[in-house]
Amino acid sequence: MRKFALFLMTIVSINLTAQPYQVGKLNLGLHDPDRGNRRIPVAICYPAMEAGENAPMDTAAATFPVICFGHGFVMNVNSYGNICQALVPAGFIVAFPKTETGMAPSHTALAKDISFVIRFLQEQGNSPGSLFHHRIAATNCAMGHSMGGGAAVLAASFNKEIHSIVLLAPAETRTSAIEAAGNVVVPALEFSGANDCITPPSKHHLPIFNTLKSSDKIFISITGGNHCYMADDNRLCNLGEASCSGDTQISREEQQAIINRYLLPWLKYHLKGETQAWQEAEKQLFSDKDITYLKP
Repeated sequence: MRKFALFLMTIVSINLTAQPYQVGKLNLGLHDPDRGNRRIPVAICYPAMEAGENAPMDTAAATFPVICFGHGFVMNVNSYGNICQALVPAGFIVAFPKTETGMAPSHTALAKDISFVIRFLQEQGNSPGSLFHHRIAATNCAMGHSMGGGAAVLAASFNKEIHSIVLLAPAETRTSAIEAAGNVVVPALEFSGANDCITPPSKHHLPIFNTLKSSDKIFISITGGNHCYMADDNRLCNLGEASCSGDTQISREEQQAIINRYLLPWLKYHLKGETQAWQEAEKQLFSDKDITYLKP
């Protein structure tokens, strides 16, 4: 009888172990009444019962943290499938504002869009009839790549309800992300490609990191990493990088694997309270030959 009970406990444990969620996808057209009813189209990836458009939300977990991601200059949200595929199966909702994709984007407008989308989704958690009703955690993160990384810093300086930021090769913006970083105190994780020539670390990544007032912040420089490999293949980003450097020392897959090595445990810790996940990853920092890091 005891062996049978242990067997049942093992089966239950296996079933309760976090299995990868399927990636559901949803497109919404939002409007911000505080900015002249500004239209904000947004693509959302979320943990679903099955993969695909408008799939039913997975009900296995009580709630999922929200991450809002700002895209890079002239890059559309389709360039960040790697972000959805890394984060949604681990139990995060990821939203991508599809605004400011032209040649003269407003960085401030994108930052306010990131802030608005985070607030909108958190309100949806309390809205009966919403796909996200009772499925939104209290925690959130502003995240972004290049221009979108700078915009994430601006968003966190505007909106004190943002709990954390993750920056991928963040760019200095107009309004200045470097100056705005002085008003940001939330936990921050920043990734930099050592060979990035589009937003050189010394002029963009490091000044932002050094100005952040966060007591909990970490800067990870990927040895041989570049700017465009933070995302999926994008022709315009590739052209920009080719115009300033041909020095690519690692593959896109290798760079993204290094990012996920630290990104996922960090988010699990800061947004889900899984302390052990980050403690184990943090130990790798000391011996990881693929990176160098700063942790004040």
